[in-house]
Amino acid sequence: MVSVPNGATLNKVNLDYLDNCIEYFENKKKIYLALDNDEAGKNLSKELSRRFFNKSCFVVEFLDKKDANECLVTYGKESLLKCLENAKEILIDGVSTLSDWEDDFDDFCLNGAKGGFTTGIKSFDEVFSTYTGQYIVVTGSPSSGKSDWVDQMCIKYYEKYGWKTAYASPENKPNSIHAHKLMAKLCGEWIKTEEQLKSNWIGNAKYIISDAFKFVDLERYSLEEVFLKAEQMIFNFVF
Repeated sequence: MVSVPNGATLNKVNLDYLDNCIEYFENKKKIYLALDNDEAGKNLSKELSRRFFNKSCFVVEFLDKKDANECLVTYGKESLLKCLENAKEILIDGVSTLSDWEDDFDDFCLNGAKGGFTTGIKSFDEVFSTYTGQYIVVTGSPSSGKSDWVDQMCIKYYEKYGWKTAYASPENKPNSIHAHKLMAKLCGEWIKTEEQLKSNWIGNAKYIISDAFKFVDLERYSLEEVFLKAEQMIFNFVF
């Protein structure tokens, strides 16, 4: 058993002392972290588990009490043993176990996989649906209509779910060309006359395109710059 010499602080975690004794943990297969059940203790627990990244770390929770002493005084020594037995392993970021999504697992067993989001185009929806958080690659031979099909999907997702879209598409510059393609898919016809431009339905379509579709304009496109613009749009345009 090792005690933290300077306690846990909320704003800054000082682990200088750990450098002097880190070798004591090298041959340990399991490390139990029994810290105060407050924000400072949880913060220290997170930082310690990060330092012991190649070990199995378990967090000991003291029921509804702040620390081991309160738990001992209130519930007795047997309760401390139970707390140790029920310690929860700290999982690696991006890694989960069945207990983390047990409700979803039970629902899958009883009802099967849930359907994803669809476009409303029956022939396509029968073979494909999507979920938020996915990265989708649309591939095919040059000039086979990949970009046009993606535009069609985005229009349909807007119509069905109100989803907004941000485009980083240098091949569709200038933006008027891209907006014209989107407008044709939204309205069902190409806009070619002044009479069409003055109509109310075109006015409504312009509003939809302006509200739901944003166009990233960069002198040089890179993933870093595109992701930065995406973050800004999520904040400013409620994507």
